[in-house]
Amino acid sequence: MEKKTLILHIGQSKTGTSSIQKFCKAHSNELAGQGILYPSVKKDGIDTHLVEHNAFAESLCGGRRYPYLSFEEYIRQFDYQAQQFPGGSLLLSAESFWGIPHIWELPNAESFLPAYKEKLEKLNRWTKNYNIKIVLYLRHPLDWFRSGVSHIIRHEGLLGKKIYQTDSQLYDLLKPHMDYLPLLKLWEEVIKPSELTVKVFDRNNLIGNNSIADFCHAIGYSGSITSELAENSGWPAEITILKKELNLKTRSKWEERTIIKILNGLALKYPSGRVYEIDRALQQKIIDAFQPQKSALEVQYSLKFSDDCLRAETTPDLEKIDNARQEYLRQMRSPRAWVKIGFQAAKAQARQNLTFPYNMLKAMVSKTRKYT
Repeated sequence: MEKKTLILHIGQSKTGTSSIQKFCKAHSNELAGQGILYPSVKKDGIDTHLVEHNAFAESLCGGRRYPYLSFEEYIRQFDYQAQQFPGGSLLLSAESFWGIPHIWELPNAESFLPAYKEKLEKLNRWTKNYNIKIVLYLRHPLDWFRSGVSHIIRHEGLLGKKIYQTDSQLYDLLKPHMDYLPLLKLWEEVIKPSELTVKVFDRNNLIGNNSIADFCHAIGYSGSITSELAENSGWPAEITILKKELNLKTRSKWEERTIIKILNGLALKYPSGRVYEIDRALQQKIIDAFQPQKSALEVQYSLKFSDDCLRAETTPDLEKIDNARQEYLRQMRSPRAWVKIGFQAAKAQARQNLTFPYNMLKAMVSKTRKYT
């Protein structure tokens, strides 16, 4: 029997993945009409309306996040849906395919590649039953890192441990995630895809200067293409610097979610046009460290990374930081903030322990939500 095709969109993070995933979710019927199934995930028999498949990808390393299914439970659902979709391809999209295991969850840097290979070997025990096609976008390590610094500062309180100390320390920690060549070789050697589409994420080189249009071309979808969605917009430098201060104190995850919501509002109230930027010396250090790998990637994968990514260091507006700090304190001390914290705590408990009613409510909300 001919193997069915499984398309894996494996990332990288910060390469338009959220826009691509929302497009695939919103246009799942149109994709299916052209022979591409973007599968759903059910919990207690109810569709969880997940937009992406990161929870599945993270189950490869033992991670359990909503909807709290095991790796085996996910693949049973995917296999069943594939069997009910004769003649078509299965499409899974998760930046965590490329990005896990997180280096900070391992004993040391030397553990990263063996753990990465173990993850792929586990995935291969399932995917060997399919004809595999992989789609991957990669950013220059400096571009990826500068975006990752702000993201980790923003969400560190939700990660379960202290990760960030300084920009230089974080770069040293994340180096294995930026060593693209051995990771690509592992995907090829362990998963053995029949097709590997890997591109440098540079909007000037994307079809239509649009990540959605480029991705649709890569998977062979020729239907209507929407414009990119504004996803995961960054904070002004001043709000990121304020969050650095706040991260010095450990808080519960539901407190952290409330803090992030407050700072999201302050980012709109105190825009500065400045983005958080690492110092020039560290920028140059990252560019220099990438040079040997950059040449090898061009020879072996025809990937042409531009080194034209040095930026001026940020001079933050200290008055805006102080104003945002005072506004944050006022909001955080208000009764409304404590109601929000209580709601986040109740939501977390319901998601973890009352999954059936939580899924029912989530399904009803999802039916009224429009993906554009």
